[in-house]
Amino acid sequence: MRPREQGLLVALLAVLVVVGFYSLVYRPRTEEVRRLEAQRQQLVSERQRLEALVASRPEVERRLEEARGRIAELETKLPSARDIPVLLVQLDDAVRQSRAKITLVRPGPLQAPQAQQAPAQRGGQQQAPPEQPQYQSFTVELGAEGDYVALVDFLQRLENFPRLLVLSDFRMTPVQQEGRPPGSFLALSVRATTYVLPESGEAPR
Repeated sequence: MRPREQGLLVALLAVLVVVGFYSLVYRPRTEEVRRLEAQRQQLVSERQRLEALVASRPEVERRLEEARGRIAELETKLPSARDIPVLLVQLDDAVRQSRAKITLVRPGPLQAPQAQQAPAQRGGQQQAPPEQPQYQSFTVELGAEGDYVALVDFLQRLENFPRLLVLSDFRMTPVQQEGRPPGSFLALSVRATTYVLPESGEAPR
């Protein structure tokens, strides 16, 4: 074999060796390195997320305790069913101490909010019973007459009532009285709603 042919053969073998090394060794190793690097980055991100979660745990626990405290404080302002007569007496005393003339104190029935319907299940299975609400609502219709200052005093006593009251349906109309300028004497009606906790072992009706 001539020297020129031998050189070409050696060059061809060298090219084959390089191509084989690239295809069989270098490229698979490079892809494996990339895959492992991507996994490492995911693990680093997950570790950072977990570290941040652990670091925020005291703050989360503090907020949870604050929420529990607010719920407990709110529940102290919710009367139980047996406290309704006392609540009505307290409410009547509070509004009658105002400067306004009380014209109406009419309590409504004790009601439970509508329970949410459970979604229908497939396959003919029975529906789960709807979740029962944990409170009942109790509404009192209130009416008063007086000048603007007297009615403001009336509303402030409702807002400062020791029990939780939600005021709604405000209606104010002028009342004509002899010897008074038009619009100086007003009639006010308002609805006060509170939420009643059932007694222990008593389900909302």
